[in-house]
Amino acid sequence: MPKISIIVPVYNVEQYLAECIESIKDQSLTDIEIILVDDGSPDNSGAICDDYARKDDRIRVIHKKNGGLSSARNAGLEVAIGEYIGFVDSDDWVDGVMYEVLYKNAVENQAEIAACNIAKMGLDGQFENFDIGNKDILFTRAEGMEELIRNQKLTFSSCNKIYKRKLFMDCRYNESIILEDMNISYRLLNQANAIFYTARPMYFYRYNDSSILREKFNKKRLDEYTVVGEMYNFYRNLYPHVAEQVLLKLHNIGVSLYVDATATDLSLNQTELEFLLEQDRTELVALTKSKKISKIGKIRVGLFLLSPNLRIGLERLFKKLNK
Repeated sequence: MPKISIIVPVYNVEQYLAECIESIKDQSLTDIEIILVDDGSPDNSGAICDDYARKDDRIRVIHKKNGGLSSARNAGLEVAIGEYIGFVDSDDWVDGVMYEVLYKNAVENQAEIAACNIAKMGLDGQFENFDIGNKDILFTRAEGMEELIRNQKLTFSSCNKIYKRKLFMDCRYNESIILEDMNISYRLLNQANAIFYTARPMYFYRYNDSSILREKFNKKRLDEYTVVGEMYNFYRNLYPHVAEQVLLKLHNIGVSLYVDATATDLSLNQTELEFLLEQDRTELVALTKSKKISKIGKIRVGLFLLSPNLRIGLERLFKKLNK
């Protein structure tokens, strides 16, 4: 059994793929398996995967019909045999010692999940660390679930982590939605007794200007509200002491999506979009009194309670100025 199975969904990335695979196969931890999932890529990515597999017997290639990122990851999970599971997006790359460090941290701390900081490469080629802190932290399950909401250290991303394979026994990526990482992150973390985080940036993320969340508004973006709504219900049932922070996220996303959707020429009218603004008023009032909510968060909710149209108008102005 290899120490780590590293799953790489591959689709239309021939210009970046070699750099990604090289960074994984040259890891200081050599006891790994690399599962390249060619998700029906129309370019030469599939052939590149096969070429690497011929040269390195740790590499396995799956060729499948295009089904999206979640489908490709799930296909990799079906055949993975490692003690831990890792994921790398095929236009990103990793530090040469990343998996050795994560595995060592996981084993020494008896952690089912080990994570590292992420370095984001912008369009200008400059790097920025996702977390500006410098502390390594061992989280309990409850502490990790609260930290996850902030999306700074642990982050919703699947790619800066290794997971004990048993965590996926009854858990798979949802293939019908966007924000698949957010949707599964808290479900996996909820099964872990310990999560170790190192502030060392070892996963290098390439800014993707074509992300669906950055494109002109389309109906798939409404998935974001559904995903965060499910997350809120999960926290409200199991972690009620921090659920208010998720509710605030849900409220802000609802307002933002409403503004974006009503600014488009899609076949959507305001009545169809009112569900984005329908959080329970009593719960929103509680947010304005919560010690866990920031002052700016309380102001935003307070404005909405005073006048939804005022809050929506200010959101439109803010987005316009940001552009």
